Amino acid sequence: MKMLLMVMLCGLAQLVSAQIYVWEDEKGNPVFSNVPPKNGQAEEFKFKEDLELKNLALIPENITGKWTQIESEGNYTTVEFKARNEFIMYKYSQFNAYYQGRGEWMINDGTILVTFKSVINQQSNYKSDKVYQEKWSIDVLYAKELSIILEGKLFKYSR
Repeated sequence: MKMLLMVMLCGLAQLVSAQIYVWEDEKGNPVFSNVPPKNGQAEEFKFKEDLELKNLALIPENITGKWTQIESEGNYTTVEFKARNEFIMYKYSQFNAYYQGRGEWMINDGTILVTFKSVINQQSNYKSDKVYQEKWSIDVLYAKELSIILEGKLFKYSR
């Protein structure tokens, strides 16, 4: 019994590590196999986890969208990179947003340059339209994880 289980597990490990191909049959149904069809018209199938763990290129299409960093005691920060190179950053406490920054972003030489054009801090009733820039170094960019180094500190965001 143990031997049969071990053989089955080894076979499963080989299947997972082997290439999997996907194509449509004559009726339009997807076909999955570790052997491509004879006509060679198939795509390599990627498991979702493989796609999420792939290190992505630092291009606008891979950055655009909302990213969230969970902090302690229910606090979190959300950064939304918009397609028109605008961004909004919110810091939330357990009860409401207490910080909001707005501005523009661009990719330059392996970093994201963020230009804040307005900042509002609800806790101190502080508001500023003073323009300032930060350089965010990208440590890791996966489909669902963005790690940024800012002034020597690591910040991890997820989708």
